Amino acid sequence: MTKYTRDTLIRDVLNSSEGAAAVFERYGLGCPMCLAADMETLGSVADMHDIVVDGLIADLNALEDDHSEVEA
Repeated sequence: MTKYTRDTLIRDVLNSSEGAAAVFERYGLGCPMCLAADMETLGSVADMHDIVVDGLIADLNALEDDHSEVEA
């Protein structure tokens, strides 16, 4: 199970979780189409867009928790 942190690259999140794009969209972020997704971390994008990083990370980690429960 993947646990995302402030240092996780956005591209890694998008590549590892189908629902990540929807979470980014809920936060008003266009990360799936951003060229910086390969270099930006969750922490840096949250800081740039004045988003509480802990909430973003919690929502992304919840996707992974929900996915692992379905597989179990």
